[in-house]
Amino acid sequence: MRLARAGGVGHPLVMRRAYALLLLALPGVAGAQTRFRFPADDPTGDYFLRKPIVGVDHDPTPGAPSTQCTNYAGQPLPYCYNDHEGTDFLLRLGFSTMDNYDVRVVAAADGEVSAAHDGEYDRCHGAIGSVVSCDGHPNVANSVTLRHADGLVTKYWHLKKGSVAVAVGQKVACGALLGFVGSSGESSTPHLHFGVEDKAGATIDPYAGPKSQPLSYWTLQAGPFERPGDRCAGVPYPDARPEAGIVPRDSGPAVEGGGGGPAAAGCSLAPGPASPPGVLALALLALLLIRSRRVAGPLPRVPAAALVVSARRSGGARRRSRSSRR
Repeated sequence: MRLARAGGVGHPLVMRRAYALLLLALPGVAGAQTRFRFPADDPTGDYFLRKPIVGVDHDPTPGAPSTQCTNYAGQPLPYCYNDHEGTDFLLRLGFSTMDNYDVRVVAAADGEVSAAHDGEYDRCHGAIGSVVSCDGHPNVANSVTLRHADGLVTKYWHLKKGSVAVAVGQKVACGALLGFVGSSGESSTPHLHFGVEDKAGATIDPYAGPKSQPLSYWTLQAGPFERPGDRCAGVPYPDARPEAGIVPRDSGPAVEGGGGGPAAAGCSLAPGPASPPGVLALALLALLLIRSRRVAGPLPRVPAAALVVSARRSGGARRRSRSSRR
């Protein structure tokens, strides 16, 4: 289902923003909404790229270039890409990190497992302007879906083969292990795709901002390592107000290490209009670096340009539920 766009008073997006403001205005009510922690374990900040975090596109346009998008803060690529319906957290050093570490994906809040799928090939890959390849295997993601007490749904996609640790009907606590980060399904590099939907299946952006809603769904939006906080709802953060709904700060440089760089996105992009030759050349170089590099100890700090991801399938009307190809 396509994200609602601002319109008249009765427009869904307008009503959702009004509801969020009402929650903030009523004492004690804001805490009733499910709040999410960072959906993975990375206490030292070594496993995931700090920038970019590739978010929901608030201006999805069928058939448009992958580069045409707007995230919750009004930022373009690489903070989003056309028709993206979730938030991608990319592993630093890609397959090297995936192969050397089991990076834990955890429940972002208490919930019940409504879907779980495992056993799929987990080394799918791609480059800018190309279709994701799973080396002849089905482009199907290993994944877990949770339903929370207020009806919100969270999805955790592209998990490592054989890592799914839960079963349908199982109740899980916030922070419980769901699986490990992989690159299964429509994934061009190892990463976690975290999706949030309402009861009707419409995409929700958990980030507060001028293009999303004033109330953040994170327990702490601007947490350590320039990503959401990793404490569950009800666990206080020092010197922070996690229940207040934080509008994001300016995100700074486009990619880790500063400056510009090739566009990055976690999930797959179908080929769109031709990318600039320089970007394609950097993409090929980065792909070779990712495949050749291995790490054996603590991960070194590297620029985000060392990871380049592909473009996802062509745009189209958003469906109420996404298949495991997502």
